[in-house]
Amino acid sequence: MLTWFYYSDQYRLTAFTPLSVVVGRMVRAVHRCLLMTLSSESLAIVTTQVLKCLAVVIANVPYQRLRPGLLGSAVKQIRPYLSHRGQ
Repeated sequence: MLTWFYYSDQYRLTAFTPLSVVVGRMVRAVHRCLLMTLSSESLAIVTTQVLKCLAVVIANVPYQRLRPGLLGSAVKQIRPYLSHRGQ
C-alpha cells in the first residue's frame, strides 16, 4: 500500500513525488487545519462539528505509517473538549 507514508517528512523535492508522500502531507495538513480551527473557534456548534470531523479522521488514518507523535499531539489538544459544556 503506501510504504512511503512515514517518510514523507524527510522526502526531498525531486521531479517525481510518490503518491504516498502527497497523501501523508495531506493528512498532516487536515490535522493541522482541524486542530487550529478547534483551538480558535468559540461557537459550540462549530466546535462540535470540528470534533466530529476529527473523530472520523482519527478513526481512519493509519498512524503507524505516519510520523510518530502526530496522534499524541492531536489527543493532547482534543482532551480539554471532551468534558466541555456548550453555553
